[in-house]
Amino acid sequence: MFSTLTLPAISQVIGIKGGLNLANILAKSHDGTNIDEFKMKPSFHIGLTAEFPATETTSFETGLFLSTKGFKLDVKESSYSQKSNANLLYLDVPLLAKVYFNAGGSRIYAAFGPYLGFGLSGKTKNEVTYNGQTELEEIDLKWGSGEDDDIKPLDYGLIAGAGINIKSMEFGLNYSYGLANLEATSEDDSEMKNRVISISVGYKFNSK
Repeated sequence: MFSTLTLPAISQVIGIKGGLNLANILAKSHDGTNIDEFKMKPSFHIGLTAEFPATETTSFETGLFLSTKGFKLDVKESSYSQKSNANLLYLDVPLLAKVYFNAGGSRIYAAFGPYLGFGLSGKTKNEVTYNGQTELEEIDLKWGSGEDDDIKPLDYGLIAGAGINIKSMEFGLNYSYGLANLEATSEDDSEMKNRVISISVGYKFNSK
């Protein structure tokens, strides 16, 4: 991927892109039951893109993105409540095939392909209230696959998206479907996978 980004500029279109992430986690217990208390967490993504046209209507796009993922949790019972906010910062590399369709002076596109992500940092903030007593806790997550770790650093999955190019500007909507089980240890067959909706705005420096 790094060698691809260093190809001569005449064969590629360089850009920047950023926007809103609506992140969540799909979690399943050892018996396959969905844990559905998690809620979408607003976060962000920002990075550089490199697009390589193949024909007038198709191209390949990659890039490097800082992307925050995670989830929110809000549980309330009679004498107990818990609010949690998990922030996971990743370095993501998308590998997308794009198909363009002319729409007047603009171009609509559809995109599909895999992505790779590597966890850089993670933190959870917890607020637990029991019988009127509230405790606040902030924990730095440990990346790894050992018994003392909290979450695996490697993430991967599929991206499907669509958008529109108006001159040098690009507006897009993507859905990232994580396939990697992020559980540090999966001895009990439990699963935890990223799910992210991304709304982005980009600018291409040398587009025609």
